[in-house]
Amino acid sequence: MVAENHSFGTNCLAAPADQAFTIAFRNEDTSPHGAHNITIYREEGGVVVFTGKGLLPGGTSVVYEVQPLAGGTYSFRCDTHLFMEGTFIVG
Repeated sequence: MVAENHSFGTNCLAAPADQAFTIAFRNEDTSPHGAHNITIYREEGGVVVFTGKGLLPGGTSVVYEVQPLAGGTYSFRCDTHLFMEGTFIVG
């Protein structure tokens, strides 16, 4: 996953159900206020199931380790730029 110009490089991610997985995240957004993260929400009820700790400054990267999630449809977004969002399919 890449963030650049206050947008994610994709608006849809997928992962296997009931298995831990990783998200390699690179922030190429070096503009002012360009720090980003990824938070995953269960679509039903908007419950947070994962939050990338801290905001990642532009020009840096991280590998998020995500615990197993049940199959279903989730959403993801940047906590500081709510318009940076997408769908996360676990199945």
